[in-house]
Amino acid sequence: FAYDVSGISSVTLYVREDNDGTNPLASTQNETYAGGAEVGNWTALPMNQRAFPAGNVYNNPEINFSVMPTYIADQYWYELTGYDDVLLDYYVEAIDTQGNVKKSPIQHVYVGTGGTSGGAAVSWDPQNPAVGDTLTITYDLNLGVLNNATNPVYIHIGHSGWTQVITPDPAMTYDGVNDVWTYDYVIPGTATTVDFVFNDGAGNWDNNGGADWHVSVTGGGGGSPPFVIDGTLDAGAPLVSSCGTDLYASYDGTYLYMAAPVAAGQDRFFFVNDAYPTGLQLAPWNKAGQTAPHDLLLGNEESNNWAGWFDALGSGTTTGVDQASGAYLEALVEVGPALGGSPGSVWIAHALYDSPDAGALMSQVPCGNANGDLENTEWIEVSAPVSSTPFGDLGRHISVSILSGNPSPRLVRARVFSEEQAIRRAEVFDVRGQLVETLYRGTPQADLTLGWDARSHAAGVYFLRIQGDKEVVTQRVVLLP
Repeated sequence: FAYDVSGISSVTLYVREDNDGTNPLASTQNETYAGGAEVGNWTALPMNQRAFPAGNVYNNPEINFSVMPTYIADQYWYELTGYDDVLLDYYVEAIDTQGNVKKSPIQHVYVGTGGTSGGAAVSWDPQNPAVGDTLTITYDLNLGVLNNATNPVYIHIGHSGWTQVITPDPAMTYDGVNDVWTYDYVIPGTATTVDFVFNDGAGNWDNNGGADWHVSVTGGGGGSPPFVIDGTLDAGAPLVSSCGTDLYASYDGTYLYMAAPVAAGQDRFFFVNDAYPTGLQLAPWNKAGQTAPHDLLLGNEESNNWAGWFDALGSGTTTGVDQASGAYLEALVEVGPALGGSPGSVWIAHALYDSPDAGALMSQVPCGNANGDLENTEWIEVSAPVSSTPFGDLGRHISVSILSGNPSPRLVRARVFSEEQAIRRAEVFDVRGQLVETLYRGTPQADLTLGWDARSHAAGVYFLRIQGDKEVVTQRVVLLP
């Protein structure tokens, strides 16, 4: 920064190379403007000027700008390129309009053989990300194409050749300490690259000279979601609850699948939450009554069969989600990017409302108390397997669904299913690892419906252990008081 009451004539960066790569204590040649045989000649580089904006340009409520300075110094900068594996000396010289000269002390910097990740304006961390990582992307307005006064900077971002682009473009977060803009992106499990560019929200873009930015990702692209979203119920999808209509769901820790038959004359909704929901809010789409809050909502209109996802604030979202409506309304959630993490279980509900505005709640799964509201006690928990121990090359994993709900009443019903494994044993253990009851042990089966009369057992946490030909799966079960 430089300011003079008479005005600044020039600000220049002076740079010179060190000839031997060291700055020895026995010599002062690196510390003097005159130098000597150990250093090269100075190179003069006119610096770029930026009028530093006044006021609270970043709208930071923690800073009080009620008293402003009379004058604000201009900012000067220069992007230095072309040096590699060298020790540099440098200083800045400012000259005012009266010819007065001011020099900064000489500084030193070693320039290595590396560089920034995506050009001087753009960087990311970690440098070599893997699926599931949080990638922090940084944009420096002082070095980028966008106007220095841009506020905020928006990022246009997707993955694997611009799939699952987040809409609308998220606003980046300003880092006042480092004077840069940042954005955190949770890398989906199927990503092979993270693709992004930047804009100011007014049609001006920084797209890396037309090349965009593409960060390679390891660990992704080797598979695809284990479900087909086409409006037809996937074979083997577990039935998790019934109440006038059916709700199918499966959660493997990465993907949540839901499906329900499409009912004529009614708008259909899937509700998803990453934890047990609390409280009540107005029902979506101006429907009658209230619902427990949700993290994600899939709505499907009866009149035109349109279906789309919404976040907790009611804004449309396409991040980590997919849907289709045919004979069944199908939903797929890649939980990491969609919910910002991968919990051990998720809470879901299915509701059918009369189609017009202010339409009443007509049906719900799980069953409710018929008061017109979708309350938190009327959701069902769908859990990922607590553990999965392979016995060899796995076929399709064993799927466990608690049909009676989880938490469950004392009469527990569960369905165990696998397309490619035979189920040999089903047992219940307590939290101490003690066997409580054996529910099945006999002829190997591919599809079992289990019942456990737990009325003689204390409320709390138990574990349903299923042994198949190729793996053992453990499912947590919570007994209600």
